[in-house]
Amino acid sequence: MKFLVLPLLQTDSPAWTAALLLATGCVAQAQPSQPAASAGSERQWAPFPLEPVFRIKEAAGKYRFVTRQEVNFEKLKPQFTGSAFLAVVTNGWPTGLVPIFAVEKSQRIELRRRSLSGEENTSEPLFFALPPDDEPDATRIAGRWECRATRADSKNFLVWELTVEMEKISGRFDQGTEYRVAYVVGGMFRSNRLDLRVEYLQDKYVLVGDWREGKLNGDWHRTDDEERGTWEATREPGAPPPRGELVALYEWRRLSDNARHYAVEGEKMTADWERPTRPLCRDQHDCTLLRASFIKKD
Repeated sequence: MKFLVLPLLQTDSPAWTAALLLATGCVAQAQPSQPAASAGSERQWAPFPLEPVFRIKEAAGKYRFVTRQEVNFEKLKPQFTGSAFLAVVTNGWPTGLVPIFAVEKSQRIELRRRSLSGEENTSEPLFFALPPDDEPDATRIAGRWECRATRADSKNFLVWELTVEMEKISGRFDQGTEYRVAYVVGGMFRSNRLDLRVEYLQDKYVLVGDWREGKLNGDWHRTDDEERGTWEATREPGAPPPRGELVALYEWRRLSDNARHYAVEGEKMTADWERPTRPLCRDQHDCTLLRASFIKKD
C-alpha cells in the first residue's frame, strides 16, 4: 500500500483551509460490494470511495463547501477555488461514521456534528467521518437503523438515521418513508443504554433500550400511557478502519471576530487564534477523520 501526499490548497479565507483534508479518513466505512453468493455465506464489504469536497467563493467573500451531489454543481464550477479535501459523500448514513453538517451563520459557514435544532429532517450531511478517539460509543450508534416496533395487535416498521455527540443523540426518520413527518427530538446514549424521544403527528413517544452485540432492543410507550410495546433495531455491519495515520482536526476561533479556521494537529496559528483542547474530529474532524491529506495509490 502506498500513499500519495496531496498538496495543501491555499485560501484567503481563514475560516476555510486545506486542513479539512482530514476527511480522507472517512474511508473507514464500508458498503457491500456485492450480494452474498449464497445463504449462510459471509457478505463481502468494500471501502466507500472517497469524493472531493470543493470550496467555492460567493458574494461578499463568503466561502462554502459543495460536492457533486449539489443540485447546481455544474453551474457552480466557475466559483471553485479548489478541492478542499476528500471524504465519504453519500446519500445513505454509513454504519459507524458520523455526519458532518455545514451550518450557515451570518458571516461564515461552520462544520458541525449535528444539524441545527428543528432542521434535522431537512438538513443533509455534507460528508461523513469517524468520531474522535474519546467517543467510542459514537460508532455504536451512528448509521441507518431498521426498527420493528410491536404493540398488542400490530407491528410497525420504520427506519432511523442516527448520530451521537458526547452522549447526545440526534437524527431523523428516513425521509423516503411515511414516517418522514416524525421527529427525533432528543435522546441520550450512555453505557450502552439508549433513551430516545420521538414526536409523530400529535403524539409523543419515549423509547428506552440497550445496545448488545451491535443490536438495539427495548420498550416504548406513548407519553399519555395509552399505548406501549417493545421494539428492536438492527443496522448493516461496518468494515474495520483502513490502516494508516489518524490525525485530529481542530476548529480554531479568532477572538476578535469569532472567525473559524479548521486545521490538523500540529499546524500553528498566530496568537490571536484559540484552539480548544478537544478536536472537532480526527482527521475526520470533531469527528476524528483519517488523514485526508493522503489517498491510497496502487
